[in-house]
Amino acid sequence: MKMRERESCGALHRDCTMNTMMHLLSDLLRTFAKPPEMPEAAMSEHEKFLAYAEEESRKTLDDLRAAFNAHFERALKVLTLLTGGAGAVAAYTVNHWTNIEQPAQWALLVLALGWSGIAAYLATWGMRSRRLGSGPVLTAMTKIYAERAGSMEQPQRADEAAHALRMVRRAELNRRHLQTEAYARAVSEQTTDLRRAVVLSALSPALAISVWAVAMRMA
Repeated sequence: MKMRERESCGALHRDCTMNTMMHLLSDLLRTFAKPPEMPEAAMSEHEKFLAYAEEESRKTLDDLRAAFNAHFERALKVLTLLTGGAGAVAAYTVNHWTNIEQPAQWALLVLALGWSGIAAYLATWGMRSRRLGSGPVLTAMTKIYAERAGSMEQPQRADEAAHALRMVRRAELNRRHLQTEAYARAVSEQTTDLRRAVVLSALSPALAISVWAVAMRMA
């Protein structure tokens, strides 16, 4: 009986030892199989500046694009109101021409023509197409990189490749700056055209009343 207990304990001990060794061996193999972690390269001051400039220029350009689109939508709404108002006044004048006195006829015609002219100005000039620049040009970026670092199909020195990449980023920042200036000019022009159209539209009824008053005096 004692011999059987000793044999059972010995077998259990051997199994535990074998399992422990297998776990250790498995952990050791996983450690060697795992690729070594490469330390992250520290950003230079040039790269930090370029990253900051890229982020800020992107935000500015996004804000200007949003303002440009918003101004275009406002101009479209004003154009729709002017066109509808001019059409309604013209239709009323034509349908009631015989029932309207001549001074009122002149006033209504002036109002309809005035709103139509402002709508035409806004459609042809205020909402005109503008050259705002394109997005990044891959061929131009590749050319700048190849001029500084050599062919992209051949290995380069790390410092040459890094310098070439900085030059590409600088060129892209310059392009984005020109695009930002174009959007800023476009937004300013949109604001001027839209304000001009709104002011003239508000003055059109006053001009129509003045024409009516003059026509009444002359009648």
